[in-house]
Amino acid sequence: MDALAPPAARAPFDAWLDAALRRLAPISPWAMTLLTMRPDAEGTDRALARLIASDPALLARVLGAANARPFNPQAHQVIDVAHAIRRLGTREVWRIATVLALGASARIRPELRPAKRALWAHSFTVAHAARGVAAAAREGLDADRVFVAGLLHDIGLMVLLSVEPQRCVAMLGQVADPAVGFSAQLERDASLPPHARVGGEVCRRWGLPAEIAALVGAHGLVHPLDLPAPLRSSAAALELGHQIAERTAPPQGLHRAPERDDAPLLRTVLRLSQGRLAAIRASVEAAGPKIAEIAATA
Repeated sequence: MDALAPPAARAPFDAWLDAALRRLAPISPWAMTLLTMRPDAEGTDRALARLIASDPALLARVLGAANARPFNPQAHQVIDVAHAIRRLGTREVWRIATVLALGASARIRPELRPAKRALWAHSFTVAHAARGVAAAAREGLDADRVFVAGLLHDIGLMVLLSVEPQRCVAMLGQVADPAVGFSAQLERDASLPPHARVGGEVCRRWGLPAEIAALVGAHGLVHPLDLPAPLRSSAAALELGHQIAERTAPPQGLHRAPERDDAPLLRTVLRLSQGRLAAIRASVEAAGPKIAEIAATA
């Protein structure tokens, strides 16, 4: 019997997850530190520089990104992390390092790597859009925490790509078909557990803040306005960011079944002006080359 058989076929979800996590490559300790770092806190620039410089592989990838044309159109050579932070800003370097550290933690079979890159590009796009929504909303939201939730919202799919490759290959064949596209039903048909639930539980076991784990675990399964009040606005920002990303920069080769389109309702709840929404869409389009550069190396 398959040790990673889904809960409906073999054992409760927790037993499946225990077995899956034993097969999953350990997350980079740098990724954990980066995910919980506050990029605007005093001293973060120095702490970020020390952390990146302490890992030669991460250092090389961050400097490579900082010297790539999308981040450095004038081709001014960036020679160290402090220089990268001065040129790009602490938050931008934090975002680059976080995506790269997370992406390096997932070991994926060669035939699934294009899907992994597409998912990282999608996740980074959602995170960028959701952060813009949270920053513009008149709700006093923690925009960087919403960014992290957006970056991790599909981490459950990354886990499934790593530990259930055969079932994922079969599912992705249908996801690539625009007439079918991804849906929760397609996941069930492939005998896979819901990736949102996987992602939420993985975030909890990694020790990430409870709000982030709850947002990841609820995304796509529970409507934001049906969540408890403390999560509602952050979840609405994440969902609206997801819809903006899907319509502005859909994942390459990964189609989705028609999703709900309640952007007007979410915009009203977040008290977000139409002008700010248009600006966020433009920002997502402008960030496309940078996001593609990072996703290609994740």
